[in-house]
Amino acid sequence: MVTTLMRETPCFGVYFLTYDLLTCSIGCEPGDSYIIPKLLFAGGMSGVTCWLSTYPVDVIKTRLQADGVGGVYQYSSITDCVRQSVRREGLRVFTRGLTSTLLRAFPVNAVTFATVTLVLMYARGTEGSKECEPPPPPGGSQHTQLYQQTQS
Repeated sequence: MVTTLMRETPCFGVYFLTYDLLTCSIGCEPGDSYIIPKLLFAGGMSGVTCWLSTYPVDVIKTRLQADGVGGVYQYSSITDCVRQSVRREGLRVFTRGLTSTLLRAFPVNAVTFATVTLVLMYARGTEGSKECEPPPPPGGSQHTQLYQQTQS
């Protein structure tokens, strides 16, 4: 469905971008004694920002998916759904239920991201690597690094 695509595409962009920016900025490095709380925080905030960025679209998506239950259709298009919803309920229609969604999003995404990250770190054996270090500067040093990696 088009509305699902309209919600999921920017949502997952915001989701993974937030997680990456937070893990790099707060220093979620293997071997850090506080890595688990940091990963939990970054994952939870990623879920919250994802929902904040797309909640109004989710409201419309849900209404369109439920439309036609019992054989009665109320909406002829996405635009019609937005217009009717705002006319009947005002702009608050796009924030109703947001608090409970955000309260659920933080712990769910905190645990999900932390678990996946820790499992991947364990599986890759990256106990000592620095995943958030900036890339090497352009020029000869990058070629030297590539050469050294191929020799080892």
